[in-house]
Amino acid sequence: MSQYYWTTENGVLYHTGVGPEQVDPFFDSVERAEDFLEQRADLNGNDQYEGAILREATGGKVKEATAVLTSQSGLAQFAAGD
Repeated sequence: MSQYYWTTENGVLYHTGVGPEQVDPFFDSVERAEDFLEQRADLNGNDQYEGAILREATGGKVKEATAVLTSQSGLAQFAAGD
């Protein structure tokens, strides 16, 4: 089973506190990772997350935040001329 996490220029983007000194950066699906990023962007603004990269726990790049945030706002359809 693959796990995914977001990285930013400031490091890993954590989403869940596990204990007083531990956090969990991992998601069990790309969809959950995208949902989390979209929720954070809604709260804090897209500009904080545009450079984030979704990675698989093995270290491979899966997706850039720009693709997630652009589709969220409907800009992908606008840019495509739909």
